[in-house]
Amino acid sequence: MTAAELLEQRQQEASQLDISGQGFVSLDHIRKTAEPPMPVWGSWLFRKHITMIVGDPGVMKTTMGYGMAISLCRGEQFLGQNADCDVRVLYLDFESSDSLVMQRADLLDPKIDATPGFMIWPSSDYTLPELVPVIERRCKEEAFNVIVIDNQTTAFSTYDENDNAEAHKQMKVLRSLARDCDAAILLYHHPNKVMSTILEPDMVSPGLNKGSGAGARARLVDLLFNLNRTHVPNLVQFECAKDRLLGNQGQIRYIVRDMVVKGDVAQATFTLLDELPPGVALEYTPVDKPRDAIAKNILQMLLCVDGMMKQNIVTALKKDGISVSTIDRALSDLRRSGRVLANYNGVYGNYASRAKVDGEKRKREKQRLLNEEHNGGAA
Repeated sequence: MTAAELLEQRQQEASQLDISGQGFVSLDHIRKTAEPPMPVWGSWLFRKHITMIVGDPGVMKTTMGYGMAISLCRGEQFLGQNADCDVRVLYLDFESSDSLVMQRADLLDPKIDATPGFMIWPSSDYTLPELVPVIERRCKEEAFNVIVIDNQTTAFSTYDENDNAEAHKQMKVLRSLARDCDAAILLYHHPNKVMSTILEPDMVSPGLNKGSGAGARARLVDLLFNLNRTHVPNLVQFECAKDRLLGNQGQIRYIVRDMVVKGDVAQATFTLLDELPPGVALEYTPVDKPRDAIAKNILQMLLCVDGMMKQNIVTALKKDGISVSTIDRALSDLRRSGRVLANYNGVYGNYASRAKVDGEKRKREKQRLLNEEHNGGAA
């Protein structure tokens, strides 16, 4: 079926839906039939909704995910919060080998044998869209109500993380899965290189989407949390960047991982704190020069040229004692804001100078055509 045929089919389906009275409806109808968000676990997981957690590799996302799933399936608290219903979890781990899964399970409880209601898909041979029928069958037949996807990039075998169209299609799959399975979805995602979840003084304001790639993902999830690494071992900042269900965006709390000895066995536990532990003060990642000043230098360098290779920009700025990582971040900031453009050959150009150069080229071409016409077609 071609794209045009598929579009025509969907248009006909939509027309029939509207004719049957299930298309456009009144606000009064929605008010009478809409269901309030149904919590599965506190203010973090809700049926038919998507929660995304962004964090660097090694910031204990997956270990906490396993801890949450095992605890809630056992009817126990996690982060001091009980589940709001009986919880059954499908955990799709697209990154961990069987040995890593066992290491994490042993870290949480070496005596874990079987946890009722907790099932793991550890294979990376399939993508999430290919597994949708399997997930829907499991949820329907065995009442699974939480789906953990670890992580977004590997789950979809993403081709281009910066492609909003691709991101939108991925989120559409997740939205349909949450609705059809009547389940809460917990999606893990990595941060981009600029908005790393390591704390920095100019990036600590709440409400910032730090997920890598296209912004469509953050726009289409219902709750978004950043797990920000700190200089304190086993302490992360738990930052609510988006909450369109309860309005908790901007809330900042902290999670501490402890190793607790029970008998002759050490187990990992996670504790949620409203404030930093007594006597602990955060130290932010030092920045060797404000990126906005570096960005201005880059814009000035690119102002009167067609473009510069990234290596040439780095070489010029390194003479002033600026680190390569800081230059990379400044360039990324400029690209995200649209003030600097880059092509596939790695050539960077000032947006304003590009427009000026393009204008000059158009003038020269127009003049060339006028000259040809004046000279009877001769160049």
